[in-house]
Amino acid sequence: MPQGMFQGIGDCQNRYSPLGNSLGTGQKVAYMRPARQRMTGSEQEQMDQLKLAALDQEDLQVLSAHLQDAVITIADIRYLPKEQKAVFLLNRFVWDKEADKRSKEHERRRTALAFAQVKAMKAQNINQKAKGAVLELLAVTFEPGEEPAGTIQLAFAGGGSLALEVDCIEAQLSDLGAAWSTPNLPQHDLS
Repeated sequence: MPQGMFQGIGDCQNRYSPLGNSLGTGQKVAYMRPARQRMTGSEQEQMDQLKLAALDQEDLQVLSAHLQDAVITIADIRYLPKEQKAVFLLNRFVWDKEADKRSKEHERRRTALAFAQVKAMKAQNINQKAKGAVLELLAVTFEPGEEPAGTIQLAFAGGGSLALEVDCIEAQLSDLGAAWSTPNLPQHDLS
């Protein structure tokens, strides 16, 4: 699992810090670089890397939007029952770069997606023995159970899905490196 995943999140009951990223006044803290300093290429690359956490259904919708059309092989899916975690290494399509419609080039990034508090993982319409098979992620959703527990569903093109039974929503997404260019824009048949 990538270093730093789930540091400081805690358990389902005590995950919200009274301070968070504020000064105790309710105002958010932002750190800015002085205008005179230029960023190096590696600093800019680090700033472009997405790191998100999801602790509720609304957060999970944001993660889902960033993960739409990510591709993953069966070999890059791990369920760790002793640690109660599920980890996915995906190639995420960078939808937020699509604002510039003039460009014919698009981007993908290697991304880690990890869920904690996972009690079970069940696959439907996925051949788990085909380790090289590629799945295209369409959406990540949550079906509530006895609060805060429920089921996180990962829906894939072609009707495959993974269901994660969780004590609560606790997920992290983290880009792992530089983006690479692709001429392929994901498209869906809506008929």
